[in-house]
Amino acid sequence: MGRFRIVFLALFLCWMAVIFLFSARTAAESSEDSYRVGMAVGTILYPDFDNWEETAQMNFARTVDYPVRKTAHALEYTVLGVLCALTLLSWLDIRNRYFLMAWLISVFYASTDEFHQLFVPGRSGRLTDVLIDSAGALFGVMAVWIVGTIFRRRRGGAPTAQRERTGGEGR
Repeated sequence: MGRFRIVFLALFLCWMAVIFLFSARTAAESSEDSYRVGMAVGTILYPDFDNWEETAQMNFARTVDYPVRKTAHALEYTVLGVLCALTLLSWLDIRNRYFLMAWLISVFYASTDEFHQLFVPGRSGRLTDVLIDSAGALFGVMAVWIVGTIFRRRRGGAPTAQRERTGGEGR
């Protein structure tokens, strides 16, 4: 895992920068992005979407705007949770405690990100977004934990918690 330390850390920091850059976009720019995604969703869900009138397409994009934005929040923090967990796992010998630390770091970043949005024209910081981000991060961290647990069991090693309790490397 040692050779991945720098890679995971670099990916984690880059992803934090990506989130920051998305949050730095004005409300108008962010809405434009959401409408583009809404139009793509329409094209995927409705084969004849391209034949709809432009006003009907825009109405659809407006209708799915809220779910698109909140899904984006959850997904970007799912990725952050995964990268944070992998970074902590590769750098620290903390075993099963990494998932709580990774989640708390992600929640802290979500909070600072919403604070940052208070200073972006037309944007606001919302507690609901922090909660959605936190849920996404929890999903990502738990996914790493579950995959790690499955991987360790398939390799024949005892679960990490058992090794910690017994102070050994398993059976």
